This record gives sequence, C-alpha cells and structure tokens, in this order.
Amino acid sequence: MQNHILIKTLLNKSYFKVIYITFLAINMIPLINVTNISKILLMTFTVWGGIILLNDIICRKFKLLKDPIIVILVLFLGVCFVSFLINFKMDGISNLISLGFTAICIFVFINDDQNKDNLKQEILWLNRCFCAVVFIALTVSIFWFITNTHIEIISRGDYTINLGFFENRLFGVFSSPNVGGTYSALAIVAALINLFGLKKKVEKIETTFYIVVIILSIIYNALSNSRGTYVCCIAAIVIFFIFKPLQCKFVFLNSKITAIVTCMIAITLTVVCFISIIPFVRYTMSYVPYIVSNETSCESSANSVDLNRIETTRVDLNRIETTREDIDISNKRFDIWVASLKLLKTDYVWGFGGSTITEEQGTQYLADGILTQKDITYLNYADGNTHNGYLHILVKCGPISFVLFIIFLVMCIIKVLKARKIVYSNCIAAFAIAVVTYILINNLFETNILFLGANIFQAIFWAYAGYLLIYCGNSIKEVTE
Repeated sequence: MQNHILIKTLLNKSYFKVIYITFLAINMIPLINVTNISKILLMTFTVWGGIILLNDIICRKFKLLKDPIIVILVLFLGVCFVSFLINFKMDGISNLISLGFTAICIFVFINDDQNKDNLKQEILWLNRCFCAVVFIALTVSIFWFITNTHIEIISRGDYTINLGFFENRLFGVFSSPNVGGTYSALAIVAALINLFGLKKKVEKIETTFYIVVIILSIIYNALSNSRGTYVCCIAAIVIFFIFKPLQCKFVFLNSKITAIVTCMIAITLTVVCFISIIPFVRYTMSYVPYIVSNETSCESSANSVDLNRIETTRVDLNRIETTREDIDISNKRFDIWVASLKLLKTDYVWGFGGSTITEEQGTQYLADGILTQKDITYLNYADGNTHNGYLHILVKCGPISFVLFIIFLVMCIIKVLKARKIVYSNCIAAFAIAVVTYILINNLFETNILFLGANIFQAIFWAYAGYLLIYCGNSIKEVTE
C-alpha cells in the first residue's frame, strides 16, 4: 500500500512541476548555482522527470501526440537532436543534456489529464512557491542597493559574475538586471493570479504577502533599469486587456464598440501608470542609500540629515551606455546578432551547433572570410549568449528547426484566437497569455525559451503554455467547468 502511494506521488506531474520550478527559481541565483548540491539536485530532478516521461510513453501511449501542435514540437526536437549529433564536436554532450531538459519541460509540463480544480490547486502552489523565492531574493537585492554592496563571484564556466549594485544598475542576487527584471515581472503576475485569477478566498496574511512581493518587484524593476523588461511588461499588459475585457454590470457595455473603447482606455491608463511609477520609484530610491547611511552615522548624536547635501549625494541610476560612445542603445546586442548570424554560413541546413567559437575556429573563419575581427570580438564578449532566443535556435540548429518552431507558435496563436471566447470568460487563461507573451517578447532580447539546460524561465514558459492549451481546448481531456 505504501509503495503504491509512493509510486503515485512520484508520477504526479503537479508535485514535480511545483517542486522543480521552485528548485529552478532558487538554482538560477548564482550564489546557489555554483554549489555542488545544485548539481546533485539537478541530477535528481532529471531522473524524476525522465521517469514521468517514460511512464507517459509506456502506460498512456503518449496521448499528447494526438495533438498536431505537440507533433510539431516532437518534429522540432527531433531535428534539433539530429543537428546536435551532426555538430557533436560543438559541445555535443552539453547540447544533448540541454535538449533533454527542454523535452522534460515540454512533455511533463503540458498536462492533458487534469480537471479544473486540480489545475487551480497546482497553479496556486506553483505561484506561492515562486513568490516566496522572489520575495527573499528581492529583499536581499534591495538591501544590497541600500548598502551599496558589490560582489564578484566565479561561475561554473570560470567567468566573473557581478552581483549587488554595479554600473548604476541593480543586479542584486541575479546574474544581470534583465534576469532580475524578469523574475520580478513574473512574480507580479503570479501574485495577481493568486489574488484575483483563481477566484478563491485569500487570507489577509497571504494577501499582505502578495502586496509586499508586488511592491518589492516594482522597486527592483525601477532600480534594474532594464528596458527589455519594460517593453515586455507593456506588451503583456496590452495582450492581457485584449483577451480579458473589463467586466461591467452596465448593459450599454455589451456593445462591441464600447467594449473596444473600454479596453483601449484600460490599456492606456495601465501603461501610463506603469511608465510613470517606474521613474518616480527610481528617483525616490536614489536618495535612500544616503539617507540610511547618514542616519546610521548620526544615530548616536543629535545631528539630523543635512537636506542640502542630499541632491549632490543621490545615487546615479543612469545607464552607462547613455554616456559612452562605444555602446549603442542595444547594449552591444546588434553586433552580437550580426556576428552570430554569420555562423550559419558554416552549415545552412543543420546550423552551427553552438553559439561560441574556439580560438582555432576564429582564425579559420577569419581566413575564410566568414567572420571579421569585430565579429570574433563580439562573439567572445557574448560567451555563448546570443541575446535572442529565436536567432539562437536558427544558428544553433539550422533553418529547419527554426521554421518548425515558428509553425508551432503560429498554430498556437490560431488556436488561441479560435478559443478567444473561452479566454474572455476565464481569468487564468488571460493571465497565461500575458505570461507567455512576456517571455516570447523577452526572447527578442534574451535567450530563455530553449536549450539553456535547467532554466526557470524556460520552465515557466512551458508550464503556462500548457495551462493555456488546456483552457483553449487543446488537451485530450477537456477541463471540467
């Protein structure tokens, strides 16, 4: 009996998703990621996810394959697998491991066997755990800003990671302000889902916790000064209100024209509030380190804060590229994209197999005219991070895989549009669209969807994509209302 319960628990996808995403949220923090326990736990989750996947194949005959969208994903992963084998010399083992993590996220996270109540319970705990991790991370990060702390650590890849407050931007406990910004933005959505989307009674203490998480997230986003995060947030806001019209009891709002006008007003007001709050919070917080420092130094005396000196001692939060001619508005991304795209010349069918080059390859490609010295410089600077998820797929696995992934996205968009009436009436589906939209737009500036191993944003993307497919009728078993 006990063995039966243990096996049932082990094969429960909800348990795996909540625990795995919580682990990934913690593990992506560099101070944790560099530890040996991280590797051990990662291997444990790999085995656990593999067991669930194997059980689906053997016992359930992989019913997900009846869905054309999933078939496209299988073909996509198959082409990527072949590409990695053909380009095995380009970190083949690492690429195959990353592909394995991606497969686990896709086929374990996209459920096809849950009713509405189970689904809501899973989302509730997933968001609770994620918000708890982000709450601690943001608290430490903002404290480091107040104390003007800057730390350097060496990563597993033997390169330096800056933490704390660096180059006029708040990194905090994250590897970059962009990563921290995405953590914060997703935490806001997670908090809003648990407060309003699940339509469940929330205790006062939990409501207070979510409000604090939202406030800390706004403060971090203001201090991180991540333009990519701001663009993604605005896109998510627009998409959310398009797919979730404001509910109103007045009869005259039932007309389509009035609904459109109301939607536009909601979008405009929300976006204006967002772009107004961020600069205000940034400007206000720029005084805090000095005030705290001054209060601490004067605590034992009768002196008070010298308000005349505050303006000259406020923290500079202007991005450094605004004052440097060698860095463009993309923060070197344009040059990285151009250089990465040239790597596709090595194999127009199966791709380059990676996104970094060795010194020998650089010399050879320079002689063959494939790359310039400038290209090599920016590829070495990027160190494998293409800063564009779609370009990353194209260069690494070739145009066939890229086209299959685009087909997958188009098919998903068509399904969502066809099921828009379901989305209109379901808050969770609208929030899921907002999350998916955020990460898809974010991958124009970062690489978070695929082939990055155990990546929290990859996991969240596929989890919420799974929820969206369920509510849009893409699952084998309909969600019971």
